[in-house]
Amino acid sequence: MSITHINESTSKTVHKELLVALGSENNPQQWLEFMSVMRKHLPFLIGGTKPTKAHYEGSIIGALGFKSWADMVSSPVEDSGLNWSINTWNKWSQAYNVVLANPYLKDTELTYVQILKLKTTFKDDFPTGIESLEKAQSDLKEQKLKDKADNVTELKATVLDLERQLIAANAKLKVFESQQNDSKEQQLKLVEIEKSSAVLQSQCEQQEKENTKLSAELQESITEIKTLKGMGRFAHLARFFIGYHNDI
Repeated sequence: MSITHINESTSKTVHKELLVALGSENNPQQWLEFMSVMRKHLPFLIGGTKPTKAHYEGSIIGALGFKSWADMVSSPVEDSGLNWSINTWNKWSQAYNVVLANPYLKDTELTYVQILKLKTTFKDDFPTGIESLEKAQSDLKEQKLKDKADNVTELKATVLDLERQLIAANAKLKVFESQQNDSKEQQLKLVEIEKSSAVLQSQCEQQEKENTKLSAELQESITEIKTLKGMGRFAHLARFFIGYHNDI
């Protein structure tokens, strides 16, 4: 591509043409009008190739005193700029490249946003005609509906599985609660047994004391009987009276 320098008068005329073409973003097709003017006056910015310094200097960009397209885009209108957004330009440029590769898109009245979405969706398999685009969109919509239906089916299966898990968990919880109740009952029984055992132990100790006392008394009685057997009749009587006197 040959590069020719442009005079100041022509550059101001092109600047006005760009402003008119930029128009208002309220018009969904305004971007195509602007890109058409851009292709006419600044073709080196179309197609994704990187512009050189010579490109800028030999175009209205350099003639208007700018070193880059980005500077011209963001500068105020009174300074010969467009008072615009370079980010929006980048999106318009990307969408326009898709249109250039698929000219039928000019007649679809699609916005640059919609075209970029189509490019993101189809990538290198972009439909080559309006009919193939409509079919591709229909197939895509059908596939989305199928995916949603499959997703609903999966969600229902997941919910059913969760319900089963919940039922099983509740059953385990009931068993656990029952075991806890049984354990509490066993603990209460154990406490009662321990109390009864303590009472019996006390009774046993008391009985042992009484047995010891009775055993001592019995031993005394046996000793006394043996003593009496060794004494005569008068000794028995004397012992009896002595005991009787002592009791009085």
